[in-house]
Amino acid sequence: MANKRIPLRCYAEGNSSGWEAICIDLDIAVHGASFQEVYESLHKSIAMYIDGLNELPDADKMRLVKRRAPFGVRMKHILSHIVFMALPHGDRDRHDFTTSGLCPS
Repeated sequence: MANKRIPLRCYAEGNSSGWEAICIDLDIAVHGASFQEVYESLHKSIAMYIDGLNELPDADKMRLVKRRAPFGVRMKHILSHIVFMALPHGDRDRHDFTTSGLCPS
């Protein structure tokens, strides 16, 4: 079975107490002290997750590749993005980004 690259939606939010980055499409989250730290950590976590999929039967691979963050997390992401864009954000910072994962097809 061939592998293909798929885009994965991610975002990171930071404030005075640190940063959190989340991959919405695979429900993976990391914490750190800076945007760069969580950005790199999330990429590594996604790569490790996808590498682990290759050890599973095909049926499990496809189920876990299609795993998404819970509805509440996805709604928080959307609402937070809207509020962040519309209002002053003080000491908070936010980055939306897309990364790609090499996933089983």
